[in-house]
Amino acid sequence: ALARDDIVPHYQPKICLQTGAVKGFEALLRWRDTGGAIQLPAAIAAAFDDREISQALSERMQDRVIADMRRWLDEGLAFGGVAINAANIQVLPSKHQSNSHSQSLQADAFGVLV
Repeated sequence: ALARDDIVPHYQPKICLQTGAVKGFEALLRWRDTGGAIQLPAAIAAAFDDREISQALSERMQDRVIADMRRWLDEGLAFGGVAINAANIQVLPSKHQSNSHSQSLQADAFGVLV
């Protein structure tokens, strides 16, 4: 999935229970298999046991999410914030401190759920 660039985030809305308003999103890791079908992370669960592959998955997800956020801002879309579930991935802030997509993103627009 990494070699074919098939790792994709799917965005689950975070809803305010009092108002019903969308307050942001959680980015969920998904991947496309060779037939194009979307697969859940459980299908590649063993990859998370390998530190190098897990790190590569983490980097790919963060790159995709940050690029999506940058595009949404450029298009004038108000999306609140985006959280990535980090139960099985590593957060790599040093790589993204200089990422061109992350430039001018507000710090509170990106979060990590553990």
